[in-house]
Amino acid sequence: MSESDGIDDILERLRGGGADPRLEAMDEAVLAGLAAHRARRAARRGLALSGVAALGIGLASSLAMPPRASAEPVPLLMAAPASAPSNLLLGVR
Repeated sequence: MSESDGIDDILERLRGGGADPRLEAMDEAVLAGLAAHRARRAARRGLALSGVAALGIGLASSLAMPPRASAEPVPLLMAAPASAPSNLLLGVR
């Protein structure tokens, strides 16, 4: 390039030189990246929707449940039951 070359001459030579061959495959790579981004976004949206649904169902079922039952007191483990043969023979009730 000499100093007498104008910008038009330089651009004309660049136009005739052709493009980088890697640019030809760029369209497919960009479209594949967009498709992958859409798939990730759809998966994230589905996961968020299922999480909100699970929280809603859990909250609704916890509010719809009857009050908790309470256990009766446990009799002493060492005491003989009223229907034991020794209590029946002695007449203890």
